[in-house]
Amino acid sequence: MGSRQYRAGSIRKEEIRQQLHEIEVFKIKIDELITEGYDPKLDDGVGKNIAPL
Repeated sequence: MGSRQYRAGSIRKEEIRQQLHEIEVFKIKIDELITEGYDPKLDDGVGKNIAPL
């Protein structure tokens, strides 16, 4: 594999690693909301329901 391909692969790998971290942080926030008894009201719309996130 050429050095450009290796570098591109390394960059992509780091991007994916960061995305996985962001997903894990988001999952933790969702789990905390569920534990606290978060109960979205479907008629309130997205804006109000996503505010706790």
